Amino acid sequence: MFFSFHNAQRVDTTSSEWKQFKIEAVAPEGAEVARLSFRVYKGNDAAEGVVSI
Repeated sequence: MFFSFHNAQRVDTTSSEWKQFKIEAVAPEGAEVARLSFRVYKGNDAAEGVVSI
């Protein structure tokens, strides 16, 4: 399975506002389920999660 990630950008972790960003994954048709992990920041706080596709 091959994934191509687009719209990658650095995240400013010093801001007091929560950051929103998008991850796009492209996989061949019929590919098995994949898990993408992510982290968002607000100042020194971070939230993590996993998305299954």
